[in-house]
Amino acid sequence: EAVEEFVSYLYKGSLRRTYKPVELMFGLLNLANKYQMNMLMHECTDFLMDMLVVDNVLKIFAVVKKIDHLPCHVSDLIIDFMKKNIKKIVDKEDWSAFLSDHPSLVKDFVLNIDQELN
Repeated sequence: EAVEEFVSYLYKGSLRRTYKPVELMFGLLNLANKYQMNMLMHECTDFLMDMLVVDNVLKIFAVVKKIDHLPCHVSDLIIDFMKKNIKKIVDKEDWSAFLSDHPSLVKDFVLNIDQELN
């Protein structure tokens, strides 16, 4: 399905503004990154930021941090969201897996908090 959206984007030059599952946006973002399509990457991250909720923030953070050429404000927006919702996020089932699977992202998050405090 991500490939279909990708081809549609190639023809139309923009994404259709309809609901898209988060996993579809991940696939589309990875294709945009692979083919260095910056405008599509920005549209995908805009969609993901609009979809950001406590239930998917850790997945979105992990995927976005793998993308090479995204502006740092995207990560900052996600980290700000996490800071505002940290009590709910740490109670989620996927928090423990996130800690063990993505230690560098946890480090980035903690260092961001440290920088804010100092």
